[in-house]
Order: sequence, then C-alpha cells, then structure tokens
Amino acid sequence: MQVYKQKVKHLLYEHQNNISELKAEGTVSLKLAQDENRGSELELRKDKRGLKVELKEQQLAHEDIIKNMKKVCLVLCLQCAAEINNEHFITAV
Repeated sequence: MQVYKQKVKHLLYEHQNNISELKAEGTVSLKLAQDENRGSELELRKDKRGLKVELKEQQLAHEDIIKNMKKVCLVLCLQCAAEINNEHFITAV
C-alpha cells in the first residue's frame, strides 16, 4: 500500500510538473506571438500612412491637371470667339 501511495504521489508530481512546463511554454508562445503581431501592426500602420500620403499627392496632381485643362479650354474658347467675331466683322465690312 505504501508503494502504491508513493507511485501515485510521483505521478501527481510529474503531472503538476508537466502542467507547469506547458503553462510556461504557452506563456512564452503567447509573448512571442504578441511581439510579432505588434511588429506587423506597426508595419501595416506605416504602410497605411504612406499610402495615404501617396493618395493625397495623386489627388493634388489630378487637381492641378484639371485646373490646367480648364485654363486651356478657356483659352481655346476665347480664341474661337475671337475668330468668330473677326469673321463676322470681315463679312460685315
């Protein structure tokens, strides 16, 4: 009976030891995963910030192109109007 109790105590000790090791491994794994996720999150935030800056630059460039196209259109319209006035003036004289 004494031997049986010692074996049970030994098995309980091993079981507790295994549980402690597994908890420690789990904690270490969790810490590593959290560190990796933090690094990934920071990199994604940097990428997002960079993409926002790039988008803003593209929007400003497009606005400049539209302004220039409107100016060109206005100049062409004024030239057409001047030609029509000149033709009308010449035919009237």
